[in-house]
Amino acid sequence: MKIDKIICHRNKTLLVYNGKEYEFSKDIIYKENLFEEKEIPPKEFFEIKQKSDCLLAQNYLFRLLSTRLKSQKEAEIKLREKGFFSSAIKFAIDKAKEYRLLDDDNYARAYVNTHLKNKGSKLIRYELVGKGISEHTIDKYLEDTWEFEKQRAMEHASKYLKAKGEKATKEKLYRRLYSKGYSNDLIMEVLSNIFE
Repeated sequence: MKIDKIICHRNKTLLVYNGKEYEFSKDIIYKENLFEEKEIPPKEFFEIKQKSDCLLAQNYLFRLLSTRLKSQKEAEIKLREKGFFSSAIKFAIDKAKEYRLLDDDNYARAYVNTHLKNKGSKLIRYELVGKGISEHTIDKYLEDTWEFEKQRAMEHASKYLKAKGEKATKEKLYRRLYSKGYSNDLIMEVLSNIFE
């Protein structure tokens, strides 16, 4: 069997083999010396295709990580949604870890530092667990946040009371702080400080 056609687009390269289109990495096309009309057995072709898929997955993941940090679980989901097989996903994830572009510990630290200003630790914990971060890692970055959280909850409460004025009630403020992800203990402490 032979390669029928190689079509180069701006951001992807298609190779037509045995009447079917396959997306290929340009690097692999050059490295493996693939060209139109080249005879290549199916077994060899699909081995080369697997190498290409690994590079395509790696390049896709690196582009994703250049815009924003992701957890390993998020990265795996994105690669799966893009249609990559598990071997290509594992290759891309391993490469990203090797270059320290994918690091759940670093991701958790950055996530907590960014979101603790507007959310309570309860909500942050829930979101990080959903992103595949371990409880141990989450605990490491949330363990000494009580005072900061209390201060932020007081600020949220003050803004809420100022905005609502006479319409503000203890129950409504409780629900507001709860929706922000603050723990019940912290909310009760804030409410007792405000409504004494």
